[in-house]
Amino acid sequence: QMLRIVDDILDYSKLEAIMLQLEVTRFNLCDLRDWMIRLMGKPAGTKGLRLNLQIEVPQYLRQVELPPMMLQTLVENAIKHGLEVKPEGGTLRIVAEVAHSKLRVTVTDDGLGFGVVPSDGTGLGLPTIRERLKLLHGDQGSLTITPNQPSGVCAVIEVPYQLSK
Repeated sequence: QMLRIVDDILDYSKLEAIMLQLEVTRFNLCDLRDWMIRLMGKPAGTKGLRLNLQIEVPQYLRQVELPPMMLQTLVENAIKHGLEVKPEGGTLRIVAEVAHSKLRVTVTDDGLGFGVVPSDGTGLGLPTIRERLKLLHGDQGSLTITPNQPSGVCAVIEVPYQLSK
């Protein structure tokens, strides 16, 4: 945990100093399921977390270009801060679509929502995503976080859309 905090702080410091080289890589949204199982499977299983994962990605958006770990950070936050603390578990939904010449990737959960359980995180994940989007896409990239109805959180990343090569 301490190593992760130090790593987050160093990444954010580099962003502020414009020293971090940002890259955009091709990312298969459907591979996210495998990543989640590797990352969260064992801890979730030992805690008895029941997770219903829904991924809705049209075939033409299966391979998208996003900065590494941006979407994974949102998924991890949804599980850690929303679903893990909900005794009965819940649903994590990832939807990709194109709207108004932008790729929109939405991560929603039906967890407990904002501020119900105190966070033990560094608080740097979301500001880092916003800064990375700004550096890569200027005003064309955004991260919006809102309450999900009836419970949980909805996180939306929007970036200019380009057909994959």
